[in-house]
Amino acid sequence: MKAAQVGATEAGNNWIGFVIHHAPGPMLAVLPTVEMAKRASRGRLDPLISDSPALRERVSPARSRDAGNSMLSKEFPGGILVLTGANSATGLRSTPARYLFLDEIDAYPPSADEECDPVTLAEARSTTFAHRRKVFLVSTPTIRGLSRIEQEFEASDQRRYFVPDAARWRRNCARSLATTRSWSMPSSPACRPSMSRTG
Repeated sequence: MKAAQVGATEAGNNWIGFVIHHAPGPMLAVLPTVEMAKRASRGRLDPLISDSPALRERVSPARSRDAGNSMLSKEFPGGILVLTGANSATGLRSTPARYLFLDEIDAYPPSADEECDPVTLAEARSTTFAHRRKVFLVSTPTIRGLSRIEQEFEASDQRRYFVPDAARWRRNCARSLATTRSWSMPSSPACRPSMSRTG
């Protein structure tokens, strides 16, 4: 669960770039509708690929004859990214996927083409990969008690990312980076965010 407009979709897009570059495998990215998947491909993924030399060399341009790169499918060495909408059962059944990026799941329809819950249908695509699969569900919560992301959060271990004093954290990190002249994670404990569980 997250607030609106805090960068979760962009984190998912960066994960897509990481998979293409460092951990190739079949990936399924699901948005609420096929039209939204097309818009995300044109507006976010195509610029991500074209602006990154590492990704550009792995994903052929869409204008090539045998590119393997269309609006809803991006082939790369060792894998493929398929984009689809939660409203398309056919798109959700199309390919096994080691990686799943399910964006704005609270906006998904109750069922994909009157067949099944789209989240359940998409997660079934990853069963082949068992313990090697990764699933990233993102959404701004909607109605309490009906929200898919709320249900997923309640079923999880409910970890939260805490930065106790953000201003102090930034100052310590800046000081640490200035003294080490390195962009790696600073060694100062005051500069490391913590993960903790609620409750």
